Amino acid sequence: MPRLNSPEIFVNCRFLTQEITGVQRYAIEMTKKLKDIDKNIIFLSPQNVVHPEIAYLLDAKKIGTLTGHLWEQLTLPIYLSTKRNYILLNLCNTAPLFCNHVALVLHDVSYHVNDNNFRKSFSFYYKNLLKNAVPRAKKLFTVSCFSRNEICKIYKIFEPNIQVVYNAPSPIFSTPNNIDHTQKEKIILFVATNNPQKNITAALAAFNELTDNNVYFYIVGSGYDTVMFQEQIHNYKKKDHIVVLGRISDSELASLYAKSTCFVSTSTYEGFGLPIIEAQVAGCPVIASDIAVYNEIAKDSVAYIDPNNIDNIKNGITRMISDEKYRKSLIKKGYENAKRFTWADSANIIYSTLKEK
Repeated sequence: MPRLNSPEIFVNCRFLTQEITGVQRYAIEMTKKLKDIDKNIIFLSPQNVVHPEIAYLLDAKKIGTLTGHLWEQLTLPIYLSTKRNYILLNLCNTAPLFCNHVALVLHDVSYHVNDNNFRKSFSFYYKNLLKNAVPRAKKLFTVSCFSRNEICKIYKIFEPNIQVVYNAPSPIFSTPNNIDHTQKEKIILFVATNNPQKNITAALAAFNELTDNNVYFYIVGSGYDTVMFQEQIHNYKKKDHIVVLGRISDSELASLYAKSTCFVSTSTYEGFGLPIIEAQVAGCPVIASDIAVYNEIAKDSVAYIDPNNIDNIKNGITRMISDEKYRKSLIKKGYENAKRFTWADSANIIYSTLKEK
């Protein structure tokens, strides 16, 4: 039940017009749980929705005629200008500058610390927008303690003023833990967009050095249809064992997690790393970079590798393929680790924080 005189909650649903990556996944799952908590929350979106089933579930209100950044920076503030006791929740890193009552989820600061990995226009926009939006936010959230520390350093914010609200796996990825995991296929699974900080080049180089010629490397995510990437694959001796799937449905991804020998992430920088938890809840053992955020979210439930050491990655994959007892121990640890993350818990943290005066 809403608290007396607590603010009316509006949610920026611009994410309903975007391709689903980790940030949009967070927004979709969070809004579904927030809708369960409070039917009075109002979800606002542009007209050009590409996920109509989610918009319907949220009973999203389409406003204005603008799209993209213009909708966010102009339409939203104009719509909310007549409201008084409200707060606008922004779940995907950006927020309108001309709203006085904003809550912001800033997932990471990769646009700042790894700006060479992004288009100059993208980094410029984010840096300039967020240097104003972050200090003005009434409520500020992020997805890991690692990201909180990064945000504090860059924006000179007192740590207790940032609430950590974790990602969680969607129910579709859950696999009963009594499934026979001896029936795994020899698939190394890589799930990420084609971004330099995902470091797929290191993973592929390690795969290319495996002595087992019956193993396949499956790639899921967008951005791998470029001529440059296809030429890169063509140069590998195991090119016929590299399968680029691109974007696939959640049900297809869930099935792939469940049957793969292991999931590998060679990222050099992340704000969270949701595919790790998705893989674990699906019963897929994980090989992951030994970086601070993975230490935080995975603890001892994954096999850690040095993302800059090809031999180390290769040895990690080789052991995972050959040592069934080791795989089973990581599958068990993965199930237990994934239990720490639920959308219900995360949504309750955000909701209770928004309702505070």
